Amino acid sequence: HGAAPAGPALRCSLVTDLLRIGSSLAPRSGPAAAAPWVRNFCGAVLRAFGSRAARGTKTSNSEHQKHWLRYGAAGNWATDVAQPRAPIRNPQSATSVHPRCPVLVPRLPRRSHAKPGSSLLALCLLVPLSLFAQGTDHHELHAVPAPKAVEIDGRLDEWDLSGRIVICSDVVQALDRFSGSVAMMYDEQALYVGVDWNDPTPMVNHYDPDYDIDRRKCFHSDSLQIHFNTDQKRKVIGWWYTKEKRSGVICLNGWMPWHDKPIVYIDGQKELGIRQAFQPRPDGTGYTQELRIPWTAIVKSGRAYRAGERFDCMLDLVWGPDSGKGWPVNHMMDLVKPGAVHTGWFWEVNEIYGQVVLEKEGNLDLPQPEYLRRRKPAASKIAGTIPLRVELPAGEVSRFALAVEDLDGRRVRTLPGDCDPALYAAAEGGRRVEVLWDGLDDRGQLAKPGEYRVTGLTRGELKVYYDLCFYNPGTPPWATADGRGAWGADHTPPHCVAAAGEMIVLGWPGAEGGFGIVGVGPDGKKRWGEHQGATALAADEQHAYFMLSDFWAGKSGLARIAARDGAYRPLHVNDRPELPV
Repeated sequence: HGAAPAGPALRCSLVTDLLRIGSSLAPRSGPAAAAPWVRNFCGAVLRAFGSRAARGTKTSNSEHQKHWLRYGAAGNWATDVAQPRAPIRNPQSATSVHPRCPVLVPRLPRRSHAKPGSSLLALCLLVPLSLFAQGTDHHELHAVPAPKAVEIDGRLDEWDLSGRIVICSDVVQALDRFSGSVAMMYDEQALYVGVDWNDPTPMVNHYDPDYDIDRRKCFHSDSLQIHFNTDQKRKVIGWWYTKEKRSGVICLNGWMPWHDKPIVYIDGQKELGIRQAFQPRPDGTGYTQELRIPWTAIVKSGRAYRAGERFDCMLDLVWGPDSGKGWPVNHMMDLVKPGAVHTGWFWEVNEIYGQVVLEKEGNLDLPQPEYLRRRKPAASKIAGTIPLRVELPAGEVSRFALAVEDLDGRRVRTLPGDCDPALYAAAEGGRRVEVLWDGLDDRGQLAKPGEYRVTGLTRGELKVYYDLCFYNPGTPPWATADGRGAWGADHTPPHCVAAAGEMIVLGWPGAEGGFGIVGVGPDGKKRWGEHQGATALAADEQHAYFMLSDFWAGKSGLARIAARDGAYRPLHVNDRPELPV
C-alpha cells in the first residue's frame, strides 16, 4: 500500500473519531435500534485504538490522505478499503457485502485523495443494512372479552380481532411474507391467543416436543414464544411438530431459563392444560395458530386477571428454515416497553416486557398503527394528460421505462421506471403500451411547445441461476427440506466418524447453525443431517450412537438415531423412552 506501514495503518485519531461517531449514531432503542454488537464493536475497537493513541501515536491530516485500513475477520472477508475521507463518488467505486453480516464497505481507488469532513458519508456506508429496516414497535396489546365460548380448532372466525397487533421486522419489505397478526381474548378460566401468520413455508418445525434433545432449540423453527411476567416469569413456546403432524407446547420458568443447569422443561399440554390448534391457508401463504392458556398456567396463585387490569408480556415470532431445523430465517420480538431494543434475541437484552391490557368491552376502535403508514404504496399509474404510445420490442418484457427527449437527444423528462406492461396496456392491445406525460420537464417547468421523441428501456424477468458453490460439498450447498443440502456445523470442525453398513456418519462437537451430525451414502453424498452435535460416535448396521454435549442447555448423555435417515430412536430406561440418556 505504498508508504503505508503494515497492519492496521489507518491512524488512531481518525479511527477513534469514526468509532465515536458510529457508537453515538447507532440507535439504542426503538424499532430501528442497532443490535448490541454494533455498539460493542465500536466501543471495543475504540478502546484498542485509544490505548495505542495514549502511548503517543500521532499523525497529521496529510498522512490521513495516504494511509489505508485492511479489515480482516475470521472466515472469508478481508477487504482493502481506502481511508474514509476518500471521495465516494469516483466512477470506479463499488460496494462489497459481507457474506454473513450485511455491512456495505466502499471499495475505492487506492490513490484517491480526500476532502476534509467527508468521513461521515463513508461512515454511513459502514452502518449495517438491518439498521434501516422499519419494524413494528408495540407497547400494549388490548385483550377483549371472548364474545362466546371459544372452540380451539385453529380457526379465528368467532374471534373479536379488534385489539390485534401486527408484528414484523420490516413492514416495508416483509409484511406480506414474514409477519404475524396477534390477538388476545379472555374469560374467567383462560387467556386466548390467536396468530394469523404470513409465512412462505408454513408450519415447518422438526423439533420433537417429547425429547430434551430437541426442546432446547424448538424455537429455532416456526414457533410462537410468549413471555409472561405476573407473580411468576413463565415462557410458553408453541409450534406445529411437522414430522408427526401434531401440536407441541413447552413451558419454562424465568426470563432466561437457559441459565438453569439442567433446564427444566414443562409439557404445557399434558402438565398445564394448554390447548393449541393450527389451520394452514389453502394457498400455502401462511396459517393460523390458536391457543387456550389457563390462568393457572400464567399466574402462580391461579388468580384470573379481570377487566381493567394489565400484566407484563412479550412476544417473539419465529420463521424457521425449510429444513425444519437450524437457524431461523426471520424473527421479531415485539410487545415491549417503550424505548426497548428488540431487534435481536431475548437473551441479548434485559427484560423488556410490554403490557397486555384487559379491556372491559370488545369491538375496539383503535387508531391506525404508525407502521402501516410506512408501507410501500400499491403500484399506481403515472399521472398526466399527454399520451405516449410505444410498441414494446419482441421478446420477454416484464418491465419498461420511458423518457422524453428533444430532437437533439437532450433529456427533458425521465418518467418513473420499472413499469408493469399489464398496467399500461393500450386499448388496442398487442404489445402497445400507453403512458401519460404531464408536460413538465425534470425541473418541474412546463416544457416548451415543439417536437419531442420518446426513448425507453425494457428488461425481462430477473432470475437467479445456480452456478457453483465453493464452501461445502452438500447437494445443494444450502439447507433443504429433504435434509440432503448443506453440510456440517458452524462453530466446530468435524471431530468423529463411524461406519454403519454402507453409510458413513460424521460428527461435529457443536452446532448453532448447520448440522452437527450427517449421514453420507456410498456415493459420498449427504443423505441426512441432525442439528445436534456429537463429541463421540459409534455405529452398528442400523443405528448410530452419539454422545451429546450441549453446553448451553446443560445437557449431556447418550443418544441413538437411525443410520439410514437420522430419525430419533430413543433408548428405553425403566420402560420410558429417553433422548438423551
